[in-house]
Amino acid sequence: MTPARLKRGSILRVIRRPANPLKGEHVAIVCNDPLIIFCINSRPTEFQRARQHLMDSQLLLDNADYDFLSQRAYLDCTENVARGAWDSRADLVKDVEEIPGSLTRDTITQLLRIVQDSQVLSPREKHCILDSFS
Repeated sequence: MTPARLKRGSILRVIRRPANPLKGEHVAIVCNDPLIIFCINSRPTEFQRARQHLMDSQLLLDNADYDFLSQRAYLDCTENVARGAWDSRADLVKDVEEIPGSLTRDTITQLLRIVQDSQVLSPREKHCILDSFS
């Protein structure tokens, strides 16, 4: 696997390491430069469920659209999990087991709405994500 295979919109299955803060095993690349990655979780956390602005940033992924998912899941658009886990795509390559799919066009449309309205992403992160899909 080479860093060039890791494209914006790719969904990756990654190895969970003790030093890696990820909760889930699947992540989605939403921007390549800088590297911004959102985690895919089976459900929002209790902390997120108790805060509407965080729930507004959870994007439901239907397993009918993503055949590698065994159940519905959520793309957590509240935190760039690349920060602290991977400094570059070259670092990320070491932890990628496979690339089971890509974000669908409908998911990207919803993602862009969530990012634009986000109260938790930094202005720079929002700009980079919106710019990367335009």
